[in-house]
Amino acid sequence: MIRDPAEYIELTADGKAQKETYQAFFGRMLEMLGYSEKEAKQKFDNCFAWETMLNSVLADKAESGSELTTEADTYYTRDELLAATPNIPILQTLEKADGYPVMDRYLIPAPAVMEKLNALYTEENLPLMRDYLILHGIYENAEALDWESYTLICDCQEMLSSGSHYEFDKETYDESLVYDDVILRVAWPVSKLYVEKHANPEDKARLSKLVEEIIAAYYGIIADADFISDETRAGAYAKLDNMTRNVLYPDSWDPYSFADVNFASKEEDGSLWEAWRAIKKHEHDQEVSAVTMPFDRTIWDSLPFRGGCSYTPSVNGIFINAAFAQDPNYRPDMSDEELYAYMGAAIAHEISHAFDAEGAKYDKDGNLINWWTEKDYAAFKEKNEKLAAYFNAMHPWEGQDFNGEALIGEACSDMAALKCILRIAAEKENFDYDKFFRAYADRCAVKETLAMAMARLEDEHPMNYLRVNANLQQYDGFLNFYGITEGDKMYLAPEGRVAIW
Repeated sequence: MIRDPAEYIELTADGKAQKETYQAFFGRMLEMLGYSEKEAKQKFDNCFAWETMLNSVLADKAESGSELTTEADTYYTRDELLAATPNIPILQTLEKADGYPVMDRYLIPAPAVMEKLNALYTEENLPLMRDYLILHGIYENAEALDWESYTLICDCQEMLSSGSHYEFDKETYDESLVYDDVILRVAWPVSKLYVEKHANPEDKARLSKLVEEIIAAYYGIIADADFISDETRAGAYAKLDNMTRNVLYPDSWDPYSFADVNFASKEEDGSLWEAWRAIKKHEHDQEVSAVTMPFDRTIWDSLPFRGGCSYTPSVNGIFINAAFAQDPNYRPDMSDEELYAYMGAAIAHEISHAFDAEGAKYDKDGNLINWWTEKDYAAFKEKNEKLAAYFNAMHPWEGQDFNGEALIGEACSDMAALKCILRIAAEKENFDYDKFFRAYADRCAVKETLAMAMARLEDEHPMNYLRVNANLQQYDGFLNFYGITEGDKMYLAPEGRVAIW
C-alpha cells in the first residue's frame, strides 16, 4: 500500500497519512461487505503486518535514490524454481489455477522477495495472507461494484495524491469519468465502434500513402547525412525498412476480438460486476495464450479511439490513431499543403524519433542494441550537444533559461520532420509554399497565460513558438521563399544551424 518500503519500518508523517487514508477506505468497504468494525480493523492490521514482513527486503528509496529498488530480473529453470520455493505452490498455481503452460525457464523480477515469501509462507501466517488478498482484491475492483464503492475508491486515490477529499454528487456528477474507467476495460470493442463511425478506408489509404512518402524522404535524409559512415547508414536504412506502419486502425480486428466475452446486459438484469469479471477473464486468457507465442511487433499497443500519434522504439513502429486524424489535424478535403503541414509534420515527427538521442539506441527490431560505429555515435552526440546549446542560448523572458538538454529529443524530431516535408514539397508541381508555411505555423498557434508558459518550461517539447520559428530558420527552403537574408530577425547563418539530420 504505502509507497516507500521504509515506512513499514518507521512511519513518517506522510506514511501515517497514507495508512490512515487506506484504513478509512477499507473500513468502509469491509463494512459494506458485511464485516463488523472489529473484523474490518483486524483484516487491515493483518494486511499491514504481512506487507511489513515483505517490505523488509526492499530498499529504502532514500538510500537507493528511487522509489523502489529490487534485484535485477533473474531467470530460473523449472527445477531451480522448485528448489528455491519448496513451501510455495508457485508452479501449481500458474499451471493448474491460472492455466499457464509448462515452461523451460521462468523470469523472477525480485528473487530476494521470492525467497522471503517462501520463508513466510506458513500455516501461522495464513490469516495475514488471506486478508492481504481480500483487501487488495477490494482495492483493484471497487470501481466495478456500485456507485458508493466507486466514489470511495476515487476519494481514496485523490487523498493519496493531493491530500484533499473528492466530493461527489450523484445527481450532478458527470458520469463520463465512470464510463472512461469501464471503456478502458473494453478498449478494443470501443475502438472498433469508434472506427466504424469516425474513420474510413479512403482516409486510411490516403494517410498510408503519406507515411510512405515521408519514409521515402527519410531515406534521402539518411543518404545525405555526412556525419555517418556506410555501416551506420545501413543500420538506419534497416530501421526504416523494418518500421511497422500502424495507420488509423488495425488491418484485421481478429487479434483484438472480444467474441468470447459473454455477460448479461443491464436490461437482462446483468451487473457491472459480472461484466467486469468476464472481461478480466478474457484478458487473463489472452495473456496466457500469448506466453508461448513469438513476440509480434505488428500488434497495436495504441488505442484508435484515443487521440495520439506516436513512435514506440521497443517495436520500431509508428501509431497514428483514428482519433488523431480528425479536424483540425485532418479533413478529407484538405489540400496537399495543409495535409503536409498538419498530418505530415506530425507523422514525420514521430518517425524521426527513431533517430533522436533516445530512439537511436534501438535497432530495427526494437532491441536495445547499438548499431552505430563508435566514431559516428560520437559525431551524433556532438550534434545533440550543439542542439542543446542552441536552446540554452535562448530566453523566453528576461532572467529565464531553457533546459536545452531536456529538449533535444523533441527538437531533433521537429527539425527532421520539417526537412522531410520540404523534401516532399520540392517534388510537387505548383506547390503553394506560402499556404504550407502558414498552415505549419497555425498548427502550433496558442494563447497562453504566464502561468501556463511557466508550466511549459518543464515540458520536454520546445515552446510552441520555438517549434515554428526555431525549426523554419534551419532551412533555406523557408528563408529563400520569403527573401529572408542576413540582418533579418529570422535569419540564421548556415554555420549556426543545428538540425541534426
